[in-house]
This record gives sequence, C-alpha cells and structure tokens, in this order.
Amino acid sequence: AEPIPAYTAPTMKAMGMSSRLWLALIVIGIFFGAFGLWAAFAPLQSGAIAYGQVTVAGNRKTVQHLEGGIVKDILVREGDTVEASQLLLRFDGTQAETQIRLLGGRLAAAMATRDRLMAEQNEADEITFQYDSSQPMRERQSEYLDILLGQQEIFNARRSFLDSQSDLTQQRIAQLREEIKGLSAEVQAQERQLALIKEETDALEILLKKGFARKPRILELKRQAAVIAGEREKNLAAIARARQRIVEAELALGSTRTRFMNEVVMQLRETEEEIADLRDRIIAASDILERLQVRAPVSGRIVNSQVFTEGGVIAPGAPLMDIVPADELLIVEARIDPLDIDIVYPGLESEIRLSSYRTDEVQTIFGQVEDVSADSLIDPATGRSYYTARVVINEGVSLPDDKRIYPGMPVELVIVAGHRTVLSYLFEPLSRRLGRAMRES
Repeated sequence: AEPIPAYTAPTMKAMGMSSRLWLALIVIGIFFGAFGLWAAFAPLQSGAIAYGQVTVAGNRKTVQHLEGGIVKDILVREGDTVEASQLLLRFDGTQAETQIRLLGGRLAAAMATRDRLMAEQNEADEITFQYDSSQPMRERQSEYLDILLGQQEIFNARRSFLDSQSDLTQQRIAQLREEIKGLSAEVQAQERQLALIKEETDALEILLKKGFARKPRILELKRQAAVIAGEREKNLAAIARARQRIVEAELALGSTRTRFMNEVVMQLRETEEEIADLRDRIIAASDILERLQVRAPVSGRIVNSQVFTEGGVIAPGAPLMDIVPADELLIVEARIDPLDIDIVYPGLESEIRLSSYRTDEVQTIFGQVEDVSADSLIDPATGRSYYTARVVINEGVSLPDDKRIYPGMPVELVIVAGHRTVLSYLFEPLSRRLGRAMRES
C-alpha cells in the first residue's frame, strides 16, 4: 500500500493570494450585479436623430417682376431689414412712359373726333369739346389744342361742303321753279290766244254760211290755233319735266344728308370702340409703369438677392430676392430616416443643436414636432428617401447677445421618442434575430 502523504499547512504567501482572488471575484460580481440592475431598471431616452435647417412658418417671400426689364435703381442690399411696402428697386420706365404718351395722344385725338362727330350728328353750329382732366394729355396743352383745332377745321370743312351742296341744290330748285313760272305764263297766254281764235273762227263760220266770209280765212285761223296748241303742249311738258327735276333734286339733297348721317353714326361707333380700347391699353401700360417700382410684400430681412448691377437686364418673372418675414414663427424642417418613422409623430419633444455655433457658444435648444409628412419624399441629388418633420422651436429661447437664429441655419436634432433600459437595447438585436429565425422555420 502506498503511504499516505502527510498534511502540509499552507504557507502565508499562498493564503494571501487566495484572499485577493476572492476579493477580486467579489468586486467583479458586485460590479456586474450593479451594472445588471442599472441596465435592467435605469431609464434612458430613446429617439431619432435627424438633420435639417431653420426656416420660417410662412416660408420666404420671393420677390419677382412680371415683365422684367432694365434695372434703374437698387435701393436695398443683402441682409437689409425692410418694412412692408418699402421701395426695393426701380426698373427703367422709358418704354412704358413712351407707350403711355403715344396712347394718350391717340386717346385725345379719338375723344376730339367723337366730340366732332356728335356735333355733326346733332347738327350743332359748333363743337362742344368734353375735356377729360384724367386723360394723359392734360400736361401737354399745346398738343391737345392742336388736336382740337384740327377737329374744328374738319368740322368746318364738312359743314361747308354740306351747306354748299344744299345751297347749290336750292338754287337749282329755285331756277326750275322760275322756269315753271315762266312756262305757266306762256301756257296761260296761249290758252287766251286759242280762246280768241276760236271765237273769231266761230264768227267767220256763221258769216261763211251767209256768204259774207271766205273759207281760206277760217282755215288760216284754225292753222294758227293748231300751232299755238302745239306750243302749249310743249310748255306743259316742260313744266312737268321741271317739276320732276325739282323732286329729284330734293331727293338727292335728302340722300346726301342721309348718307352723311349714316357715315357719322358709323364713324362715331368705331370711335367709341377705339376710345374704350385705348383706355384699356393705357390702364395696362399704367399698371406696368406702376410695377416698375418694386416694393416689399412684407416686413423682414433681404436674403438671396439676385440683383447686383444698375442697368442690368432682368428676365420676365425671374426671382429678384427673398424676404424672410420678421414676425413669422421659426421652425425646423428635418429629414427623418424611413427606419425611424415608426417612432416619430406630432407632439414629441426635440433637442435641437445649431450646427453653425460651437457647443460651448450656444446650448441645446428645444422644440416640439408639429407635423410629419404623410408619405416619403425622394432627394433628387442622392436618390435617398426621407420623411419631412416640422419642429416648432419653443418660445423664450435664450441665446447670447451676439448670437441669433437665422433661417437657413443647419441643425441636428434628437427627437425624443420615449425611454428604454440599457438591457432592452442590448437584447433588441437578439430578439429581432430570434423572431426572424422563428418565422423562417
């Protein structure tokens, strides 16, 4: 049998090493136990990280010009603060002013023509010009007077022509009436001659029956009566023709006047239409002239100015500058990763860090999610999809005196979605894999 070894008491060195080992194990156990308790019960904030930029609730107001043109005066620069309706810049108005001047001259001429035609229509002795103090010729008196004088001359000439036509016709009618009067007198004389010849012939025929007269004498008287009767018929025919010419002359005079009046009515209608058209065109040109002075639609600050050179040409409808409204609420437009959209919804608190400032300069500010887009959008530059969240910055944000929040500033956000434990974070990947594995099986 083998001998039983004798018991050897541990040395002091071995006992010291064993105590330290147990102490280390106890410390490690306490640490992991405390960490496990903390990981299991200590709440941590969970949320979505997003990036965006500061903007205003009403967005920037883009200033544009409908017609464009040549810049005459630039009255504001980038960063200037402006009030609503303040003049920002002027366009050159030479073309519009020339257009209004030309249209004004045509309008004045058309109005004077209308007054002349109305006087002709009413058969007035003179023109009553209706001076319109609102029309563009009010500051060009000499030109306006020339127009009036021109229409007065036309009125006088046309009136003289009509009067001369009437006078000639009346003179012709008077001549015809005198001719009729003379012919009528001849007819009466001829009728008296015929009566005397008949009386003499009757007496001779009685004497002829008694043998006291000669028949040739009776035949001679009858021959004279026939000649006079023929002349009388000619005169009666001439009287009829003269009367017919009088009727024709009167009809011609009436036709001339009727034709003249019809022409006046037609010209008056065309002139009224021209006046209405010219007024509309002057209003449009005046509107263009008024828009040559570009004014601020709202109070705010000038940003993104595109106008730098006086005399430069601006295309129609081109943006001139933007105005950031001064009294609009500041918000953050953030892009949310589609993987985080399930935990982001209106009402969540957000921690906002202004990327333009160092963290030691400006502290984190806070806001609240106001709205989340209903569908994802696509960034055309990267092709990546995202959701848009509007975060309203809380009122009363405290910043250093030399720091401000400007629209367009980039920001980083943490949208606080709730609280979770560290243990849930650690086991989340495992639980997801287990759930996926169970579905695959």
